[in-house]
This record gives sequence, structure tokens and C-alpha cells, in this order.
Amino acid sequence: MTLRISVSTKLHFLLIIFLFFALCFRFASFGSDKPKFKEGQEVKLIGVLTAQPQIYQKSQRLEIKGVRVITPSFPQYFYGNKLEIVGTIKDGVLIFPQIKVLKKGEGSWVLRKIYSLRERLIKLFESFLPEPSSSLLLGIFLGVKKTLPKDFYSALRKTGVLHVIVASGMNVTMIASFSLIFLNLVLKRRWAGLLTILTIIFYAALSGFDPPIVRAVIMGIIVTLGEFFGRLNFRVLSLGIAGYLMLFLNPNLISDLGFQLSFISTTGLMFIKPILPIQDEGRFQVLKGDLTTTISAQIATLPILLVNFGQYQTLSLLVNTLVLWTTPILMFFGGAVVLGGLIFSPLGQIFAFLAYPFLFYFEKMVMFFDQLPFAEIKVGWALLNRESKSFLIGISRSSFFFVLGYYFFLTSILLFCYKRKKT
Repeated sequence: MTLRISVSTKLHFLLIIFLFFALCFRFASFGSDKPKFKEGQEVKLIGVLTAQPQIYQKSQRLEIKGVRVITPSFPQYFYGNKLEIVGTIKDGVLIFPQIKVLKKGEGSWVLRKIYSLRERLIKLFESFLPEPSSSLLLGIFLGVKKTLPKDFYSALRKTGVLHVIVASGMNVTMIASFSLIFLNLVLKRRWAGLLTILTIIFYAALSGFDPPIVRAVIMGIIVTLGEFFGRLNFRVLSLGIAGYLMLFLNPNLISDLGFQLSFISTTGLMFIKPILPIQDEGRFQVLKGDLTTTISAQIATLPILLVNFGQYQTLSLLVNTLVLWTTPILMFFGGAVVLGGLIFSPLGQIFAFLAYPFLFYFEKMVMFFDQLPFAEIKVGWALLNRESKSFLIGISRSSFFFVLGYYFFLTSILLFCYKRKKT
């Protein structure tokens, strides 16, 4: 029996091989033009910030000429600042170096205006709501974490809902949905789709271009274009293209935890959620949907979380099911606060007041479960030893094989389940 392979299949196969070797070449050549520094070496760097620094409670993280820098949260630095940085390399990072601003206003004028608007929105939220409500709404809507009180941030982490205050694909999906609903009322479908693409790109810039947002935006654009050409089932292809483009442009993302969790959890939602025995329909549809979403994401990301943090949040399924239903509502009110506050401040204040009961519920649920003594289990494995780091995910070699074995086992279970489902 002769196996015949179509011309299109051969072309697809050759394209995949070409793209694979192109990515390998990109990884091999990436960083060859970057300065190589030794441990303990004192260095002086001068460069322009090409991205908005990541702001945390007590620190901000930025990158200059391929070197990561950790510095106190104040004074704050911004996109377009030309900096002179002097410090000592430790574990490949400059920690709390001396920094001098040489010039402001470099880089793209458009991005400077967008990031300026972002800072204005942060002040707007802070003026309308008390803490931690303002920080929670800021985190849900824009992914801003710098103003969160320490005890509330710890409670979010301990109860397994910290992902809610990280701008992600869920945010992009909601922004796209709200935009399409509104634009379809006044424009033709294709124009509404194109303007929705511009809207989510603008939102991604406003959120700081975090990896989960970039991934979701690329997927959204591909899926939208697929609808234009009558190809509706583009989810898996769009995820693959998004990952390929992001890694090709910035190979450093391969070791970025946010990038890893974003892609793995999205893959889990695509392949694990459909075969779960709990169907998110009928009575309590919203709660069932939140439960199946949480289970799928946790199964997919479990080994990554364990080897990086050594902790498991035992109540995360329950807490996520109880609070996730509020996030679409709070996303809506977050957008309403922004539009209302920018147009007429008292109008933004009214929307903030309407959002407060949902914020209050969210806070009280998280703080209640945080007080329970069994909310978190610490895993004291030898796997968590971070010496002898691997290239892929920055964990020990034994941990890497543990993660690899877990995903081989999970893949075999999924293949079995899908085969059984077909028969």
C-alpha cells in the first residue's frame, strides 16, 4: 500500500521545518552582540528605556542593553528616559545600582503619551476609591500592582487569586467583546472588527505590553482576521503563531515565568477544559465555568508553580470559583470609571461607587480564606534547589526532568481521553 502525501501537506511540513530552524538560528545568534559581564564585575551602562519598567511594591525592574536592573520603587523611571547606571553584576543582574537620568523624552512620542495617560489613570482610581479597593480595581483593569497593600497582596497570593490582578488574555477578551458590542451598533462588521483590533493594541500598550497581554493580542488579531476569511477555528494556530513571534522577537521570554504560565494555562483551557466531567452550562453556569477554567489552568501549570514557588494553594479552586464571577463586572466598571473620569470627574466617581460592593465582596472573601491555617502547603522538595540552572526555565536540572515527565504523562492522558471521546 502506497502512502500518498498531498502537495499542500508537503509545503506545510517544509514551512514548519523552515520556521523551526529559523527560530533555532535566532536563539543561537541572540545576545551575540550583547556585552558579556562576569560575576562581581562593576559596570557602567548608558541607554534608553525602551519599555515601561515593571513596578512592584518595593522595587521596579527594567532592562538596559539586555541587562536586567532591580532598583527601589522610588524615584520612578519611565519609558524614554536615558539612564546612566553604575553597579555590580550579581547573578547576571544589577541590584540597586546608582542611576542617573541623563535625558527625558526619548523614544516614541505615541508610547510616551500612552504611558503618561496610564499614570493619570492610576491617580484617577486612587482619588475615587479607598485602599485596597482602588488597587484591586487598578490591578483587575490594568494589571497595576505597585499600590497594593502588602497584607492584601499576600492574601491574594495565598488564596491563589493573584492572577486576577495581572493583565491577561481574559482582559483582552473582555475589552474586545465590549468594543465589538458597541461598534457593531454603529459600524459595519468588518470596520467594527478592525477598530476592535486597534482598541486591544491600545489597551496592550496601556497595560505595559506584559507577555500575557501581547500573546492575547496576537491571538485576537489572528482570530479576527480568520473570521474575515471564513476560518473560525483559529485558536490553536493563533496560539502557536503568537508564541513563535514573541520568541523570535525576544528569545529571553523563554525563561520569563509570566510568558510560560500564560501560554501553558491557555493551552490547558483549550485541551483540558473540554474533557472535564463538569460542564459549564445549565444551572450555576457562571460558577461552573469559573470552576472548570480554574481546574484546567491549575492542571496545566502545576509543575511550573511547584518548582518555582514550592507552594500549593489548597483553597484556590474554591476561592476562584467564589470570586471570578465578579471580574467581568469589575472590568466593565473599570472601563466606565476611566471614560467617565476623563470626560467628567463626578461621573467617574459614580461608577466607582457602583463598583464598590463587588470590590468589597472580593476583598472580604480573600481575607476570610487567607486566615484559614491550611490555605497553603509548602513543598520542601530537593527539586526546588536552584543551583545548576537549566536554559529553559531557570530551575534545577532535576526539576526540569520532573516538569518534562509531568507533561509527557499529562499529554498521554489527554490523547487517551480524546481517543475515547471520539469512539
